[in-house]
Amino acid sequence: MKKFIIVVVSIIYSFLSANLLFAATYNQSDLTGTWQIHEIKTGSSNKWIRMVAAFDSSGSLTAASSCLDSNGDTTCPAAGSITATINENGVVTISGAGTTDTDTHYTMAANKKLMAGTGTNGTSYFMNIMQKAGASYTPGNVASQNLVYHQLRVGKDDTWIRGEGYTDASGVLWISEINALGTNNPVTNMGVTVSVDANGVVTAPGVTNFHGFLSDDLKTIVATHGDATEGYHLMIIQITGQIYPVGTLPAGTSTAHMLGTGAAAFWIHYANMVNSSGVMKFSQWTGSNGSTAPAEPMTGYLEALGTIMIDGNPTYHGQVSHDGTFTVGTQTKQIGPSSYVYMLNVAARSASDFTFDVANVYYSDAVRTINNYDFSAGGRSGDFITIPAAFVTTTDGLDYAYGLFPGSENLSLGWDGPVAGSVATVGTLRGDDNGAAIIATTTDPDPLTAQTAWDYKIRLQNFGVTDNVSDRIVYVGMGSDVSGDQPTIQVWWLADGNLGLRAVIGEDDDPLWITPTPVLLGLQLPASTVLDLRVENTGSAINFFYTLNGGSETLIGTFGSGDGYVANNYKGFPALFPFVNLEIEDPFEVYSFHQNNTYGNRYYANVMVDDPDAIYNNVYAEITNGCGTLTSTALNYSNARWDLPEGVFLSETNMPVCYPIFKITADPDSTPGNGNEIVVHRAINHYVADFATNLQPAGTITGPPTFSWTGIAGAERYWVQISESLDNPYPFIWGEGVDAPTTTIDYSGPALTRGTTYYYAVNSNIGNGSSIAEGSFTYLPPISLYAHFTDSGIWQWSGSDWNQLTASNPTSMVASGTTLYGTFGSNGIWQWNGTDWNQLTTSNPEAIIVSGTTLYGDFGGNGVWKWESSSWNQLTASNPTSMVASGTSLYGTFGSNGIWQWNGSAWSQLTPSNPEAIVVSGTTLYGDFGENGVWKWESSSWNQLTASNPVNMLASGTTLYGTFGSNGIWEWNGSAWSQLTPSNPEAIVASGSTLYGDFGSGGIWQWTGSSWSQISANNPVNMVTGN
Repeated sequence: MKKFIIVVVSIIYSFLSANLLFAATYNQSDLTGTWQIHEIKTGSSNKWIRMVAAFDSSGSLTAASSCLDSNGDTTCPAAGSITATINENGVVTISGAGTTDTDTHYTMAANKKLMAGTGTNGTSYFMNIMQKAGASYTPGNVASQNLVYHQLRVGKDDTWIRGEGYTDASGVLWISEINALGTNNPVTNMGVTVSVDANGVVTAPGVTNFHGFLSDDLKTIVATHGDATEGYHLMIIQITGQIYPVGTLPAGTSTAHMLGTGAAAFWIHYANMVNSSGVMKFSQWTGSNGSTAPAEPMTGYLEALGTIMIDGNPTYHGQVSHDGTFTVGTQTKQIGPSSYVYMLNVAARSASDFTFDVANVYYSDAVRTINNYDFSAGGRSGDFITIPAAFVTTTDGLDYAYGLFPGSENLSLGWDGPVAGSVATVGTLRGDDNGAAIIATTTDPDPLTAQTAWDYKIRLQNFGVTDNVSDRIVYVGMGSDVSGDQPTIQVWWLADGNLGLRAVIGEDDDPLWITPTPVLLGLQLPASTVLDLRVENTGSAINFFYTLNGGSETLIGTFGSGDGYVANNYKGFPALFPFVNLEIEDPFEVYSFHQNNTYGNRYYANVMVDDPDAIYNNVYAEITNGCGTLTSTALNYSNARWDLPEGVFLSETNMPVCYPIFKITADPDSTPGNGNEIVVHRAINHYVADFATNLQPAGTITGPPTFSWTGIAGAERYWVQISESLDNPYPFIWGEGVDAPTTTIDYSGPALTRGTTYYYAVNSNIGNGSSIAEGSFTYLPPISLYAHFTDSGIWQWSGSDWNQLTASNPTSMVASGTTLYGTFGSNGIWQWNGTDWNQLTTSNPEAIIVSGTTLYGDFGGNGVWKWESSSWNQLTASNPTSMVASGTSLYGTFGSNGIWQWNGSAWSQLTPSNPEAIVVSGTTLYGDFGENGVWKWESSSWNQLTASNPVNMLASGTTLYGTFGSNGIWEWNGSAWSQLTPSNPEAIVASGSTLYGDFGSGGIWQWTGSSWSQISANNPVNMVTGN
C-alpha cells in the first residue's frame, strides 16, 4: 500500500468575525526583525532544521545564529548571503548565494508575525515556518492551557499525527492522540512538562531533541523534534479557547502550502477561493509533482471552537489559530487503489473588513468654506481611505490641519502622503481597527478667528461588511481629539443589517450629553446605503441631522444651553477639527474569577455585554458544553452593561477541569424570535490559581492610598477597585488597571470619608481569567476643621490646638480634605492648599460648594461655573436657590420648580416640591420638606425617613444628623432617631463619624460617638470640615 502524507500550511487573514483584522498590505519593512525558523525536509533526505535569522528593512539577512539540523550540522549562512523579497500581497521569495533552495514560495500572515512556505532542495522538498519574536514570556504562558496540535513525521513510518488535550498548572501535558496509521490513544498523562523561557523558547524534556518557539500572541508553538530512530517531526501546537462563528467557512481567498511524504515526496501551493456559501474553488495550483487542482468544489464548515471540517472528506481535521490569521489541518485522501495522501494544512485568506467611502465633505464658518471634495473618487482599498490631492492643505505651518490621531485605545496609526510644505500628492489614512482623519481646509486658518457658528456635513457610502458579533461604528463630528467633549454622530450596524444613529457630546462610554433614544433606520443594505450627516453649531445650540439615501433631512437631536451648551467651548476650526473615525468593538465578554474569602476558595465564570447606549432590550446567556450549570438566563442591566450579578459557580478549591462555552443572545427589541437577535458564543480560556500577595495599604492610613502588591507569574494586567462594603463590592467607588509587571497604583477617585473602612480587591488577569485578592484599610486623615471667628480670621483645628491661617475675614468657606476655599467679597474666591493662599477669581459668587477637587460657584445671573484645577467652565446659565454636590453630581433647588440634579451634561428634575434644605452624602440626597418631614432620594425614587421637621440637617457617610430647636441634636442611623444632646446648637458640621457643634456662647464642642468635649470656648461665625 502506497501512502502520501502532505502537510498543508494556510495563512489566513482572519477567520474570526469576533476579532476581525483589517486586510493587510505589505512592504519590505515587514520583514525587518528576528525570526525563529523551523523546517522539515522529506524526499532523498529526511531531517529537521532550525535557526534564528535577522533581516533588515531591505530583506537582507544581517545575522544567523543557533543553527542546527538533525544531523548535528551547525553551519549558518553568512550575513548578506540571503535576501527575502515580499510583494504587496504578502508573497515572499528567498534568493542569494547563501541558499541552495529553489522554487521557494512563502506567505506572510496578516499579523505579520508568521510566515509559512515550501520549496525544493536538490531532490528533497521542505516546509518552513518562520515566527517573529514577542516582547516577553513567562512560564504561565504554557501552563493551564487547552490545546490542539498537528504534526508531520518523516523518515520513519511517515504519517501525520494530531492531538488534543491540555497542560495542567505545572505544564504537564495530557493528550489524546491519533495518527494516519490508525493509532488512537485516549487522554493520557504524557509524562512531559512543557515550559517556556523568557525568550519564548519552548522545551519539553523527555521528547527527543524537542525545540519550539511560542508566538508573539502566546497562542502558537512551532517545534521540531525526533531523530533517525523516531523519525523527524514538524509540530504546530495551537492554544485554543477562542469562539468562532459557527457555519460555513467565511467568504474570501486563502493561499495554502502543502508538503507530501510517504511513497512520494512533493510540495504544492495554491489559492483557495471560498464563496458566501462556504464552497471552495482551487486555482493557481502549483506542485513539484505536476499535479492539478481538484475539479469538484468542496464545502468547508467552521465549528465553535475553531475546528474546520470539509464536506465529503471525513478524514480532514483543521484548526483556526487564536487570532484567525492561519489554519493548520490534517487529512488522508486516497489517490489510487492503494495510495493515500496525508495532509497537514497551513492556508492565507483575506479578511472581512469594515470599510466605507467618504464623499462630499463640507465645512463652513464666517472665515472659510470647504465644499464637495470627494474621497470616494480615489477609491478605497482595505483599511485605506484615499484622499484626492486637491483636498490636502500643504501650506507651511499647518501640520495640525490634517492628519491622524489614535482613539482611546491608543492604537498605532500612520499617515501616508503629503506633509506641510510638500508638493500635494494623494494621501491615505491607515490604521488598525481605529483610525481617524482630520479634515483639511483650503484656507489658512487664524486661531484667533475661530467661530462660534459653523456647519459640517459629510457623506458616507459603500459600506462594507457587518456581522452578528462585533459593533461596526463610525464616528463623525468635530473635536480637537477623539476624547473630550466633542460633538459626534455615531453610526452603527446591528447584526441583521439594521442601521442606527445617535448624537453625542463627549466620549461614548461616559458622555456629557446623549440623545436619550437612538434613531433606528431599519434594515439597510450596506453596499447601497448613502448616509449624509450634518453637525451645525448655531452659536446658541448644536443640531445633529441625517439624510438617508437621498431622502429628507431629519433632526437627530439638539444640544442646547439647558443641556450644558456654552458657546466658547465649541468654537470651530481650528479649535475643533472635522473628523471621521472608524472602530470595531466586541461588546461580548466572558471571564473566570477565583476568590478565596469567607465564602470559600471558589472558581466562578461570568458573562458581560457592554451596552452604554442601551441598544438591547434583553440579553440571555447559557452554558452549552456542560462545564458549569447555566440554562438560558436573563442578564441584569446595570452601570451600562449586562451581566450575571452572582456569576456561575464552577468548582470549590480545585481548578475546574473544563472551560465553559457561553451562548449569548442579545435582543434589540421586545419581540423574540423575529430574526433581530444577535447570537454569539464565547469561551473561558484561562483560570488563575495564584493570588497577588502583600497587599497594601492595610490598617489605618492618614492620606490618599497608594495600592501595591506582589504580583503573580504570568500576569498580563492588574485591576484594583475599592468599595465601602465587603459583602457587596458593586457599584465600586473607584477602579483602575495597570499592565504587568507594574504592581502599584495611586488612588485618583473621589474624596474618601474620614473614619470609614474601605475594602479593595486586586485582580490578577491572565487571558480572560483572574484571581481576586482582598484587602482593607481605615481612612483616618488628620482632622480638618476650619472656623471663622469674629474679626480674627480663619483658624484650623488640628485635633489638639488651633492655628491661624489668615487674619482676613471670609464671607463664606467650604473645604475638601486639606484644601480650603473662601470667598472674600470684592476680592473674589481664594484657595488655601495647606501652605499658601491663591486667588481663583476676582468675581464674587453668591455661594460656593466643593466635591473632591471640583469647586462650583453660583454667580447669580451668570449661572453656575465649575473650577477644575486650572480654569473655570460654565455648566449652566441657570441660577439655583441652593446647591450641594457629591462626586460628579450637583444638586440644586429652584424655588417652586423643586430639586434638580446636574449629571455632568444636563439638569433633570427629581421633584417639583420645594424643600427647606437639602444635604447629600455619596449618592444619597436628603430633603427637608417642612411639615412633610425628611425624605431620602436614592438613584430613582423618594422614600420618607421621618415625619419630623428638623431646623438643620447634616449628612456624613451613612449617618444623618438633625437639630430640632429646644429638642437638641438627634442622629438618624437608618431606622430610628436617637438624641445626642438636648442643647440647641447654632450650627453643626461633621468629619467622618465625628460631629462638631457650635453652641454660641458655649463655644465649639466635639461628639466622638459617646461623649461631648469642648474644643474652643469662642463662638465662631461659621465653621466647615474638609473630611
